[in-house]
Amino acid sequence: MANYLIGAGSSFLQGCSKIQQAYFLISKNSNIKIVGESIIYANPPQGCRDYFLYNNAVFAIKTNLTPEALLLFLRSVEQKLGRMRAFINAPRSIDLDILWCKNLKRASKDLNIPLNNLFNRSFALIPAIEAAKKAKIKLELEFTQAFEKLNIESRFKTPDQNLL
Repeated sequence: MANYLIGAGSSFLQGCSKIQQAYFLISKNSNIKIVGESIIYANPPQGCRDYFLYNNAVFAIKTNLTPEALLLFLRSVEQKLGRMRAFINAPRSIDLDILWCKNLKRASKDLNIPLNNLFNRSFALIPAIEAAKKAKIKLELEFTQAFEKLNIESRFKTPDQNLL
């Protein structure tokens, strides 16, 4: 089974609830085992100041699904939770991304592993490191180097929003 880090985000007012619902739906898949998770973080919106705070979390999973099959499953969870893809960077009820997979790199139109710009996105990198640590997944040096460059002053946690 392969280790993956799955990013979950929502820019809706009920964002924490949507992330918790995604966690529940993912955990119900018999081909996936959630082995760690971050808390839910709240972040300023990227690209447009008129959106609500963006909530982010990361789930560490083990699965025997191929990356493509995992991506299709994550898209089906997004659909169940009301995800609409109106335009690039539109507000999202839920956004699920494959951030990283141990010992795997992919670059295609539909799937990039690691996720494009992962190491420049504190809103994904910080919860990814937290989830991996809980799951006892050894991350590549690139994670540590990227973390050291981040400005974490602008980050804050959503109080009392543990996933479990």
